Amino acid sequence: MPEVTVVITTHNLAYYLEQCLNDLYFQTMQSFDILLVDDKSTDSTREVVENWKHKFFDRLNTIYLNENKGKASLVRNEALNSGLIQGNYIVFLDGDDRLEPNFIETLYNNAYSNDADISMCAYDRVDIDTGKQFAIEMKKFGNVVIHNPMESDIVAFYNTAPWNKMWKREIIENIRFAPIKVGEEISFDIQAYISSKSIVLSEDVLIHYMVRRESAISNTKENDIWDLERELNKLYRSVQNEYKNIVEFVIFFHMGLSMALRASDNRDIDIQKHIARTRTIFEEYHWFKENPFFRLTSLLKHGVKGLIIWFAFVAYRMNFFFIILEIYRKLHLNIKF
Repeated sequence: MPEVTVVITTHNLAYYLEQCLNDLYFQTMQSFDILLVDDKSTDSTREVVENWKHKFFDRLNTIYLNENKGKASLVRNEALNSGLIQGNYIVFLDGDDRLEPNFIETLYNNAYSNDADISMCAYDRVDIDTGKQFAIEMKKFGNVVIHNPMESDIVAFYNTAPWNKMWKREIIENIRFAPIKVGEEISFDIQAYISSKSIVLSEDVLIHYMVRRESAISNTKENDIWDLERELNKLYRSVQNEYKNIVEFVIFFHMGLSMALRASDNRDIDIQKHIARTRTIFEEYHWFKENPFFRLTSLLKHGVKGLIIWFAFVAYRMNFFFIILEIYRKLHLNIKF
């Protein structure tokens, strides 16, 4: 039995998938199998995969979907529902991700040696066409083990993407990704954190997230943002009272900042109306009254990012955050949270 199952979801990424599989072939740890789920590609994906099968022998399993799901969340759920995941740990990759040779070994060794339920690493964002590095993320947290992660607001600052993480199978086998297009991993992560005793982080950049101009991040539609809000509200209503403060903080972080910036990047969205609707949503949470994670003293522990969150919170309360976004839009800035 393999120690790790690597789930790859892909759609029309034949050229990049070839590179991803090559990176897996040369991993320093080989005690893993692959479950590749193809979302009804129309390019040469099947040919690429079948050519690699003889190299991985019986370690490359495939699911070719008969209809295009169109959402990464639904494709990942096909893998989770398949009964084909054998590893004690699970990694989720996109078909165009690039890996360092020690990606699997480092995440696995960190998880195993620290008895951690989730193992994470730093990563960078790279332009898929030019190879230009946009940013390095998660590195600032250093090499650290976090016990009882939901007792701290630190989990709100972790990137929610599934591909820089290794999950112990038993903590996520009953969790599924939300059936939405944007932010589908946020509620998945929080539910996993609730089930986790500890998380281990590596400051090493072990995976490279390739950014395409047509990606969901750069072309976020307003309806997709409100779909996310409904999923986060559903999560809030489902968690025990002891976790509601941190879920509120996550909601503000993603809806008030991350999604607001994405909305500002979309010139078809009326940003003033968008922020007005967001403020109405926050009123339903009574503006997070008595939530200790919104206190300035708490946020200052997170440096500049914490200060920005506090300032944004005040700007929302005083109803001038949309003005900040209008300036952001006119200056053609590119800031991601």
